[in-house]
Amino acid sequence: MISIQELSAKKPINIGVVLDHSYSMLFDNNMYSPSNYDVDENGNFKLKKGYKFPIDAAKDALNEFVNTFNFKKDQISVVGFSSTVDKVLSLSDNPRQIKRVIRSMEADESTAFYDALMRSLELVKEGDGLKVIVALTDGQDNASMHSMQQVIKDRKSTRLNSSHLVISYAVFCLKKK
Repeated sequence: MISIQELSAKKPINIGVVLDHSYSMLFDNNMYSPSNYDVDENGNFKLKKGYKFPIDAAKDALNEFVNTFNFKKDQISVVGFSSTVDKVLSLSDNPRQIKRVIRSMEADESTAFYDALMRSLELVKEGDGLKVIVALTDGQDNASMHSMQQVIKDRKSTRLNSSHLVISYAVFCLKKK
């Protein structure tokens, strides 16, 4: 397995981060487990301290990644989406700016995943070197104007083949304990 650092040593990397902030990112199956709740003095259930909603876990993971990223020649773009693509930051080498966009995302509405991938493709095309898209989502697209076939066609029409563009699709797996 080759690490980002190894690839980055040879050529610049442009990473497009695609983050789902649809309403479903507020829920996971674990939150319904009794072991995740405490009872307050009035007998009301409340989530235990330290529990993280999927949207917060995703934002924390991305911010941690930004902390370890080499911005001397590499760049990150950010695309946030729910029903529409509503948070966009072009390729940037400014970690504060990147984190500000990530922190601004709040969970709401539906999932326009394919539209977000299309926008991210447009952004990473602007940079030189290796182009990588990392998509963090918990579900299926249910709101896009584009289809996955259109995303694939757009990638091919720009002459970005698999040696020039990597798309990593991370799905939050919701497991019972």
